[in-house]
Amino acid sequence: MTCRQVASLCLLANTIWLIPACAQQPLRQSIPQSPQTKSEFYLSDSRSLDTEDTEKGVYGKDNRQEAYLTDAQNQRAASGTAAFFLMQQLEKTSSGYRLTQSHTLQEDGWCAAEPFVSQPSDAFCSGFLIDHDILVTAGHCLHNIPMKDIRVVFGFQLAPNKTAPKEFSDSEVFQISEILEHKLDNSSDWGVVRLNRPVPGHALPIIRQGDVPIGTEITVIGYPLGLPLKISEGGKVFDNKGNTFLTNLDAYHGNSGSPVFNSESIRKGKPMVEGILVSGADDYHVTPEGCKISNQCANDRLSEGQVCSGEKVTKISRVISLDAPSTTSANSTSERQPRTNPNQPTEPRTEQPSPDEKSDDICKVVPSLC
Repeated sequence: MTCRQVASLCLLANTIWLIPACAQQPLRQSIPQSPQTKSEFYLSDSRSLDTEDTEKGVYGKDNRQEAYLTDAQNQRAASGTAAFFLMQQLEKTSSGYRLTQSHTLQEDGWCAAEPFVSQPSDAFCSGFLIDHDILVTAGHCLHNIPMKDIRVVFGFQLAPNKTAPKEFSDSEVFQISEILEHKLDNSSDWGVVRLNRPVPGHALPIIRQGDVPIGTEITVIGYPLGLPLKISEGGKVFDNKGNTFLTNLDAYHGNSGSPVFNSESIRKGKPMVEGILVSGADDYHVTPEGCKISNQCANDRLSEGQVCSGEKVTKISRVISLDAPSTTSANSTSERQPRTNPNQPTEPRTEQPSPDEKSDDICKVVPSLC
């Protein structure tokens, strides 16, 4: 995408942003003094002038695959997953909505050899249903964006004819009517929202109570790099401390808020959520030719540093639990990269609570979930 195209996107959103591809130095709009989470909405990330390793990659084989290529059990688990878009990206039609602002990975500077390079890369976060009108996501996906500007979209996935949807029916597009819980600090990153109406016909997962054992096989379902829905199996739990655990899942920006499932539970037809994908190591590096390509990592171990150091998952038991820890401090930093799509800019948010504001536990707000 050229500077002119990016500038047009900014103007269409009625907001003025600094676009680093048009600037002499890369800029980054981050959450002030908070963890570098996946919705930090990098103004320098996907269009950075920096040529160092700036964005995780693939652990072993790239396990991301289209939903229609997987079995019925995986498709059922995926049915409750939704993509986050900005209102300005969708145009109202007589029967629903049309995606009007779209670009592919290749237009965003990814190498031609990269998987899915010709697909649209438009979603900025992921989320999943835990009740018919209650959705869970990463806390940073709700930061600095007016909730009236967020559209939660189901059905953003490739059809068997390999086409990506550009139109959605009214029944697939939702708004956020209420933020039930929003936590974001060095140890907590989750959000629970109520949609403006129930979502019919989508599978609701079982919620894990207690910690997931190290070595457990896991699957992530969401929108890596803002792409249409991908299912990535073959991950496992490497570390399990506090509110989070580390994995070797193939996840990228845009996967923030994705449900991380127990793989065996999917195979048994009773999908159980273990956690919420919230952050991870660098996704890519820039080649000498100037295009982006995924970092390749060993599948059987994680590394120190910013590359191949694993993907961080918030334990769902810390969210849907009576003893969920309260937010402590927003004055902390983290080197982990947020899993939102960096192509999406942000606006100041006024009507939502501050991330460090103490909120009622979700079980007290929606007792039926617990």
